[in-house]
Amino acid sequence: MEIELSGTILKTKDWTWKMGGNISFNKNMVVSLPYKEGVKNNRIDGQQIYTGRKLPDGTYETIFVGGRQEGQEPGLLVAYQANGMYKSWDEIPDYLEVRTGNFQGKYQYGPKAYAELPDNKKANALAIQPGDVKWTDVNGDGIIDAFDQVVVGNTTPHWFGGFNTTLNWKGFTLYGRFDFAFDYWIYDNDTPWFLGCMQGGYNTTKDVFNTWTAENPNAKYPRYVWADQLGTANYYRRSTMFAYKGNYLAVREISLGYELPKKIANKMFCQRVNLSVTGQNLGYFTSAKVATPEKSDAGSGYALPRTLLFGLDVTF
Repeated sequence: MEIELSGTILKTKDWTWKMGGNISFNKNMVVSLPYKEGVKNNRIDGQQIYTGRKLPDGTYETIFVGGRQEGQEPGLLVAYQANGMYKSWDEIPDYLEVRTGNFQGKYQYGPKAYAELPDNKKANALAIQPGDVKWTDVNGDGIIDAFDQVVVGNTTPHWFGGFNTTLNWKGFTLYGRFDFAFDYWIYDNDTPWFLGCMQGGYNTTKDVFNTWTAENPNAKYPRYVWADQLGTANYYRRSTMFAYKGNYLAVREISLGYELPKKIANKMFCQRVNLSVTGQNLGYFTSAKVATPEKSDAGSGYALPRTLLFGLDVTF
């Protein structure tokens, strides 16, 4: 569905103001997939997560999300729900068990659970510490596993469009062009990679000064360690900590031009002389802290370059 409008808003002897714009709504739905016997909705890929409901037999109900399924929207973002950090040992549940995240497959345990492990199992286990992330235990069983992830939202904008405006006053012309998209989520892959120190002794970003330490317990991010993926994987997991609403308004182009009076142009043996300055890709208004909100999986990429153009248009 798309709506487009344009027209002249103001017109006087010296002033003319025109605007035009469009907005579109788009929502995808998988209609049909190759038949797969015994597979609901002929699902391709995807993963199981808990619904939070306990079944009569004592197990916990799960559903498949993501991937491609008939009757469902593709492109869902699924991640662990981060609820801040443990600021002290007292906040860590004694018998919490985290079974996912570590690159080497090591489980993580609350203080008492870790202390009670036999020595041979401690060699393949990790103790949860202050500065580690509090993960949501969706089914409340005291265990964090892959089923405890949640659906964050869709990664394709449902609404998008743009608008332009042209304002003329005597010989001056001010032109602006903007576009936007909203109602979708993006994931920042770069920041957790840097703050997780996942590549060893490389430079990081200034966000490292906002990571948890005993002297900075109210920091925004978990503790900074070497190779987070080999530890409690605070950054290695895909989590809501680095998921953002991708809504943005892009300032795509602003241009200011001036046409010399015809008498002056004629004295220069010209019919028309126009001077202009134009800025392109000037930036975004967005809450997403990524290089560009135009990528739903923001990582290993660069923002569009800002350009400043000076123009001289002469007609003889």
